[in-house]
Amino acid sequence: TGFDGVSALAFLGDGRLVASGRQGPNTSILIEINPDSGQGTLIGVIGNSANPGECGRVSGLTYDSATDTLYGLAFKCGVGLSRVLMIIDPDTAVPTVVGEVGFGGGGNAIALRRDGTLFATAWLGINLSLYTLNRNTGLGTLVGVMDTSGITPNGLGVNGLAFNPITQELFGSSTDGGVGATTSYLVSIDE
Repeated sequence: TGFDGVSALAFLGDGRLVASGRQGPNTSILIEINPDSGQGTLIGVIGNSANPGECGRVSGLTYDSATDTLYGLAFKCGVGLSRVLMIIDPDTAVPTVVGEVGFGGGGNAIALRRDGTLFATAWLGINLSLYTLNRNTGLGTLVGVMDTSGITPNGLGVNGLAFNPITQELFGSSTDGGVGATTSYLVSIDE
C-alpha cells in the first residue's frame, strides 16, 4: 500500500476501499486503497495521540450502508480519552468522537451486523471479550468472555471482524497472543 501499520479495512457504499494506518508511532491516518494494484493514497490524518482529544491508532473500521457512516474503533488517545468509538469522514479523515467504549485490552476490531448492531472485541491475557457498542454514546456492553487458552497457550487476539453478508455468521481473524507469535487463525464467533 505504501503506508505503515495498515490495520483495518472497509468498503464504502460508493465502492471505495479505505483503511486505517499510521504515520510514525503517534499519528493515525485514513487511506484509500486501489483493490487492483494495492496502492494506497492518503486521504488525511485522523489524529495524533500527542494532541488532547485525538487518537493515534484506529484498529477497527466498519461501514454502515444504511446511514452512510464509517465507524472507527480507536485507542492510543491523547489526554482525556481512552478507547473510543468514532465516526470518520471518508473524504477528509476528520473524526467525530462518539464516546468512550469503557473497555481496554488489545485486538480491538469492530463489525456491523445487518440489523445495525455494532460489535467489538477486546483481548486481555487468555480472555477474548465480545461487546456491543451503543451507536449514540460509544459505550460497550459485554456480551461474553471466552477463555482461549485451550486453543493456544497465550490466548487469541481478534484483530479483524466481519459478518458473512449472506449467513450473517460473525468471523474474526485472530493471532496467537504470544510476543512475536506468527500463527494466525480464522474463528467463528457466536454473538
